[in-house]
Amino acid sequence: MISIKIDVESSIPIFQQIVSEIERNVLLGTIKAEDFIPSVREFSLKHSINPNTVAKAYAVLQDKGIVEFVRGTGLRVNKQNPRDLRARREHLLQDKVERLVEEAEALGFDDSAIIGAIKKNRLNQRKHK
Repeated sequence: MISIKIDVESSIPIFQQIVSEIERNVLLGTIKAEDFIPSVREFSLKHSINPNTVAKAYAVLQDKGIVEFVRGTGLRVNKQNPRDLRARREHLLQDKVERLVEEAEALGFDDSAIIGAIKKNRLNQRKHK
């Protein structure tokens, strides 16, 4: 089951949130190559989103080569080149790091405090494994 989080209060357009969430699920392997994503109608009903918004997101996913239209069945996740997957994962990581750094700086933390917090978090995670 895929996990899609849509925040209607966000400044990020809903169609972009859909694109990001589906791409994230593909990168995490929650949605695998050859899997079909929900139809526009199914997705829009489940998430109470305008079908035109979902269709726009799906068009972006097609343009990015993440999904392809299969006549009579819907949109299927493409097989991803391992290098492309790695590059997309790194891009996703960089986006998350950028947001973390912006937030930490807004809270008054400098680079050494941010790096220290990351190292502390990693140590705590290793202890709990």
